[in-house]
Amino acid sequence: MKNKSISIPMGMVTKKFYCHKCGARLDKHSKTRTVSPGDPDYRKHNRINHRTHMIGDVEVTEYDFQCPSCGNIVEYDEQRVIKKIQMQLHKNTLSEEEILNNKGKAEETMDRNAKVFKVIFVTIALAVIGFIFYSKIKSGDFSFTFYF
Repeated sequence: MKNKSISIPMGMVTKKFYCHKCGARLDKHSKTRTVSPGDPDYRKHNRINHRTHMIGDVEVTEYDFQCPSCGNIVEYDEQRVIKKIQMQLHKNTLSEEEILNNKGKAEETMDRNAKVFKVIFVTIALAVIGFIFYSKIKSGDFSFTFYF
């Protein structure tokens, strides 16, 4: 029995992506390969539920995008940048020159959005924790129970 590792980003499931060459909607395309204990990627894939180490070879399945009409294959991270450029320029088909010219700006926007999301998440988490402490102190109950 082979150990299996499957990774699919959440954005790949929830969002629609379009080919930058022909404008067709992209399909998910799986790549399966076997990683042996001697390979450099083995340490990254030899876990089940991020706890237990697997023994022996690991069958790794990764997903990327493939265009059904022109056959273009694009990795998820690259396609995220292309989608951002498509949204900024308001068109689905892009030339390689347009991608190269706008790639830095799109990556910068994505990084900034990720930082804003982290700040908002931490702010909400701190507000919830503060509210819990406030309600405990106000009620006079100083015992704290943490459930993990």
